[in-house]
Amino acid sequence: MATLEKELLKHDPVAESIVRFIQRVLAHWRTIVLVTGALLIAGGVVVSRVHQRQRLPQEASFALANARSADELQRVVRNYPQTFAAPAALAQLGHLMAMQTNYPAALQYYEELVAKYPRNFLVPAAQLAAVKCRIAIAEAESDPLRRRQLYEQAETILKRELLYNRDHYAALLAQLELVRLLTAMERYPEALEEMQRWDAEVGNTYFAALGDGLRERLYRITGASTNMPARESL
Repeated sequence: MATLEKELLKHDPVAESIVRFIQRVLAHWRTIVLVTGALLIAGGVVVSRVHQRQRLPQEASFALANARSADELQRVVRNYPQTFAAPAALAQLGHLMAMQTNYPAALQYYEELVAKYPRNFLVPAAQLAAVKCRIAIAEAESDPLRRRQLYEQAETILKRELLYNRDHYAALLAQLELVRLLTAMERYPEALEEMQRWDAEVGNTYFAALGDGLRERLYRITGASTNMPARESL
């Protein structure tokens, strides 16, 4: 009986498989150690990147909130291009340059925002600001042809990008900017028509007062002041 059990154990397939597995491990232990180490390193890199992605928005928000100069804002754009902070920093850079009357630089920042982040909620405001920059550059331009080109570029952006589909927050201000642009181009009948459209859209809201000076100028230039609609006081 004991001899029979010994023979069965000797030819036990499970035991033999375990022995063969151990022999293979011993024969290839170096390779196994290297592969295991590589997997552990790769896993560590993946975990590190996941944690980094989770930290990026917080780091970007902190960097943007503490940016006090153009250089620091540019650093935010470079270091956090995939976060909300990059387009926000570009908008701030454009505003900063416009405040310094450096309209060409401001225009570049606004155009970069629109080109790199076309779906960002800041795009309508950036497009409108870019129009204002073009108009400011045109007004300082001594070459009539170049001035006309800048005006026409601004008109195209207003009509195709901001006023073709008015379902966005910048549409009303874009309408008023179109009136200003057409007035600057001395296309007074068109400007008056757009002014009347503005009046119809804003009604007696607080926006209406924004166009008072421009409206009066247009009615005076075109001689249509007697037809100026009365606007109730707010």
